[in-house]
Amino acid sequence: MIAGTSIDNPGIIKSSKTEAGIRMVQIAEPLKKILISHKTSDEFIITNQKTGRPVHNGSDFETMWRHIGSQIDLGPYTSHSFRHAMCSTLLSSGVDVKTAQTMLGHSQPSTTLNIYAHAIPNKVKEAGLIFSHKMSS
Repeated sequence: MIAGTSIDNPGIIKSSKTEAGIRMVQIAEPLKKILISHKTSDEFIITNQKTGRPVHNGSDFETMWRHIGSQIDLGPYTSHSFRHAMCSTLLSSGVDVKTAQTMLGHSQPSTTLNIYAHAIPNKVKEAGLIFSHKMSS
């Protein structure tokens, strides 16, 4: 995690706030290829292309995001909306909250539910039907 960044201080490495913040993140193969092709000799993946230093502000990150978007179809998503869309899609497709929580790096499933509960309204109806069916059998 990089925090407290500025032009004069391009990156301070800090540990994650919680153990849940340390995780493996699955990425699409086309994005993996782009990231590998831009790999530098240091440990950072997200760097300013001109300076090679870690991205230190939102403007640099959005420029990088647009560059990635020009190479693969990201649709209408910003980096933040892509994260939101990913979790909403997972939950509405039946992925359990614990798995989504782990992928997002939330320390508690309640955090994931508080933010993304809108993605699972059909699950309530489905659960009611399952329960009703079990009780009638």
